[in-house]
Amino acid sequence: MKTTATPTERAAQRSAIIADIYFPLQLSYRDPATFQGRLERRSTGRVSLSRLCTEPTCYERVPVLIRQG
Repeated sequence: MKTTATPTERAAQRSAIIADIYFPLQLSYRDPATFQGRLERRSTGRVSLSRLCTEPTCYERVPVLIRQG
């Protein structure tokens, strides 16, 4: 994802993408302004595979997000 959005807006976009592919997670970044990552997703019928490669990030499943997902 490349965009001219602010770091806060980009973080929200990344969270939405992760939630769409996996489930809602709370993400924390070492440096949101320079964060880089790559998420690939492939689907064949009922099976899908994903590969997530990122700079250091904390992905946390907090109770409020469990109730949402």
